[in-house]
Amino acid sequence: MQRRGHLLLAILPLAMLVGGFVLLTTATARAYLDEHEIRRDQVTALNEANAALNLAHARIDAALYQNNKNIAIEDALAEGEDTGFSNVAGNTLKVLLVRDSSEVWVSQVANGWYQLDAVATVGSRRTHVRTLVRERDPFTRFGSFVNSHPIGIAGTPKGDIHANRVVQLFFSGGYYEDRVSARDGFEWLIGASEGNTTFDGGYDDQHPEISMPDFATIDALSQYGDGALTALLGANNPADYDIEVELKGDTYDLVAREKDGSDVLTSLGNDFPSSGVLFIDADIASLKGELNARVTLASTGKITLTGSIRYIDGAGEAIYQNGLSTDPDNEPYIPNPDYDGTAALGVVAVGDILYSHDISDTIEMNGFFFSSTGRFGLPGLSFTSDGRYATGWDSSFQKNSYRRLGGIATDRRIVSTVVNGSGTVLSGFQHGTSVYDKRLRAEPPPHFLAIDRPLFRGYRIVSGGGPEAGSGEDGAFKLLGKPIGQKERNAAATGQ
Repeated sequence: MQRRGHLLLAILPLAMLVGGFVLLTTATARAYLDEHEIRRDQVTALNEANAALNLAHARIDAALYQNNKNIAIEDALAEGEDTGFSNVAGNTLKVLLVRDSSEVWVSQVANGWYQLDAVATVGSRRTHVRTLVRERDPFTRFGSFVNSHPIGIAGTPKGDIHANRVVQLFFSGGYYEDRVSARDGFEWLIGASEGNTTFDGGYDDQHPEISMPDFATIDALSQYGDGALTALLGANNPADYDIEVELKGDTYDLVAREKDGSDVLTSLGNDFPSSGVLFIDADIASLKGELNARVTLASTGKITLTGSIRYIDGAGEAIYQNGLSTDPDNEPYIPNPDYDGTAALGVVAVGDILYSHDISDTIEMNGFFFSSTGRFGLPGLSFTSDGRYATGWDSSFQKNSYRRLGGIATDRRIVSTVVNGSGTVLSGFQHGTSVYDKRLRAEPPPHFLAIDRPLFRGYRIVSGGGPEAGSGEDGAFKLLGKPIGQKERNAAATGQ
């Protein structure tokens, strides 16, 4: 019996040890389960915030426009509930939509730009995400846009491409990094097919028509002009003069030559208007030069390009190398690593924007060119009524090299070279390179023309964590105690 007593005493500490181990293991499991639940709630909260943000995108994207304003955004700013928060611009955040456990707020951060904040609560976790939306999308998002004629494309162009008629795709192996769309479908020509063409940016061959800005829209840009032409001409009629504009880096020259040769008026070394818009209520008989500024040049008539237009920085460095190369086969058109400027030019005309017959043999064009009723490119062209084919051209217009950085939007077909079936150049440039200026997608020239559709930019997770998430630092809001979503709003209203 005594020996059994010793055995019992020996077993009892072991039993206590095993019991302690079970308790320790249970607590660890509980902590693990709690951590797993927190992580699950965190992921679910992030998904819910993103879902709310996507719903806000869809609502804004589907909204109608009135006086160039998106009704979904404007209604929320005018009538939405005040959240009590302000953005970094000092503007109030208004409620755009409310879901069961999330909501989206909208606020203005700059002219035409708005901030969308989506906040969600799931269990013990709360997440805040943010994006920006531009109310209207500038035409500078297009590498090429044609309204009343087809547009022909091939190779590897950049920038969105759209035609309010047919997009004609030439040759096999086409690679389109950005979106290609057409109202009247695609036409596959000279070996091109859907099977040998890649649309990395997506495509839409039944896209709704995108309206071209009318004369009144372009004429309205006069409100931003500096009145330089009026000051130069006084009471004289602009129609009696050939107006010349030469860009001189940070300034510009304005010259008016009376068409009968009797008078020349000059205004040299002008600063660009603070608005960035140079408005000419007349044809521009000559446009050329170098630019180290952000400018929109608008004409209520037509424009003739008489020389290269090139971006330079303060040190005179060009934005691209070899723009004026006389040996384009061996000297590629590539970005200049030494360029550190921010130049951007938008050229807007009601009528044609065409090269002068006497333009140099080798030219470079930097900028986005827009013609609301005319076309861009070669002089002396005529087309069939549907714009599919050239019926006439100037065979004496024979040039060497054309290199362009920017984009083009026109009413009628864009043509810089006319070739026959064997590839012989009938009119235009023997060599050509066009590069889309991606900077213009996010930062168009000042007050540039736009279309009635929103543009969403950027995405950021602002904060995530417990109910107190949002420290008020780095753009986050102090959300502690703030009911988020209809469920929390109802609970707050009933005191539960």
